Amino acid sequence: MELVTTLKSQTVRTRIRDVGINPNHWYAVSWATDLKVGQVMPVKIWEWAIAVYRDINGQLHALEDSCPRRGVALHKGKVKGANLACRYHGWEFDSRGQCVKIPYLPPTQKLPCAQTRSFPIQELHGLIWVFPGDSSLAEASQPP
Repeated sequence: MELVTTLKSQTVRTRIRDVGINPNHWYAVSWATDLKVGQVMPVKIWEWAIAVYRDINGQLHALEDSCPRRGVALHKGKVKGANLACRYHGWEFDSRGQCVKIPYLPPTQKLPCAQTRSFPIQELHGLIWVFPGDSSLAEASQPP
């Protein structure tokens, strides 16, 4: 006896199509208690590597996990005040991703236009949430 549902002339494909995620959405990346003041944590949301850190005031910040000068992972750096300093050469980036200090340059010297991407971040319901998409859309939506 042969089942009617058996396919003889077609190949059944079992591979799932890789469609990605909706970047314009809040994603929980960690428990809030897992990130202490002065600590940096690497997180990955789909294809974005992000360095999440708490500054000395306890505020959360999220920057692309790549220094714009040499590509070194910023999560290996140090929190200095409200900034995140690259471990390789000490360049400091503020919460907007702007380079604000280079330790071996005099304070009066103009800094290069080095910038890394920043991401909207918030703490809600005991979780840390990051919005990897268009930051102008982050305020209009809230984490679930």
